[in-house]
Amino acid sequence: MSAAMALFIANDGLTKYVSATMPAAQLIFLRGLASIVVVLLVAKAMGVMPQLPSTANRRVVARAVVDATATMLYLFSLFHLPIANATAINLASPLFMIVFAVLFLGHHVGLGRWLAIGAGFAGVVLVIQPRADGFNFWAWVCLSGTLFHAARDLMTPRIAHHIPSILITLSTAIAVTVVSGVVSVFEGWKPFGWFEFGLLALASMFLSSGYFFIITSMRHGEMSLVAPFRYSGLLFALVLGYLVWDETPNALAWGGIAVLIGSGVYLLMSERVGAPKATTITATTTTAAAAVGKPLSDVDLTRDSAATQYVKDEVVEVVFAPTAGEIRSEVGANRYAVGDALITGSTGDCWSVSRDRFEARYVPEGVVMGEPGPYRNRPVPVLARQMHEAFTVARSAGGDVLAGNAGDWLLQYAPGDFGVVDRTRFERVYRPVS
Repeated sequence: MSAAMALFIANDGLTKYVSATMPAAQLIFLRGLASIVVVLLVAKAMGVMPQLPSTANRRVVARAVVDATATMLYLFSLFHLPIANATAINLASPLFMIVFAVLFLGHHVGLGRWLAIGAGFAGVVLVIQPRADGFNFWAWVCLSGTLFHAARDLMTPRIAHHIPSILITLSTAIAVTVVSGVVSVFEGWKPFGWFEFGLLALASMFLSSGYFFIITSMRHGEMSLVAPFRYSGLLFALVLGYLVWDETPNALAWGGIAVLIGSGVYLLMSERVGAPKATTITATTTTAAAAVGKPLSDVDLTRDSAATQYVKDEVVEVVFAPTAGEIRSEVGANRYAVGDALITGSTGDCWSVSRDRFEARYVPEGVVMGEPGPYRNRPVPVLARQMHEAFTVARSAGGDVLAGNAGDWLLQYAPGDFGVVDRTRFERVYRPVS
């Protein structure tokens, strides 16, 4: 995270430096073109180019438009503000995210966190320093960009997990380039040399690398531990502003920066302390617990003449796991990760499905994909065989061990991917493929 913030500040510093000799929209457009090239090369190296059409996903496009708006507002204000002040205002994004989550997502926030949010906004005001004798226009433009950044961050988790992060980054780069290109038509262009273009190309590499590091840190680190290091960007901005532009915040701004960082760290740490640990859910079941049965190995129902194709027709209730945990039922433990679908069937049985597999196999009924509520399974045929004695089988290679009674059904979703359904439930929701 600290490396990502250092790269972002280096990018901001280079673009701010070039803005002294080049119109804002023009330099954002040129940097955008360079960023698109860099991101495309990375996407090709990662082997995700066949998934390029996923950039047209409506949620990806909506996020890109919001991110492009945030980027334009932030950069235009950065060119007129000390870099440390702009960075400090932009670090108020987590405060707005919490407020948005309360207003639009129904989240609950306790008194302590509300007080910290209020203190954080007070810190922002100290940095902006609105005055009766001089309205600080660009500081408020920067704050509006922070609002869009918060909205972008709330939109990101709602994008399907199978869409590669690098392609989401590409969609943003394209959106920023298109928007800045349109604005540059009205703002006008100025001649530039290879030196300015080289600085912008270097800035685009810093920007793309920063996105890579921040995505890596958020995906592989614990968010409540990683996120506070976001504030290291303010230290880098203070040093860069002093060395390059001889910028030093005044006493009020220093106080606001301290309050903003303190409230942000408090909110992140209180979230960590209050976060639920991995949970265990005991599933409601319809039959007695499965007996210890014969272990099955080297199972492949495609070679079993007793196996038949069935499809499931059922509307289920779904929530998405806020933490890792497991569901325990008579068929065995069913472990899940953050973001996986926790499903309650029409017969009261509970199970989990990985997010990618869930989105491929279920469609929402009156809700948006990714929101809790009713979903209907797609009529995808699976191979199933009724077992005549108690048995156990590994859900997948190295996965949970499932158990079934005599009369229960063994399902094969793909080679090496199995499920167990008790007889009563199977008869209610499955039908043979005609």
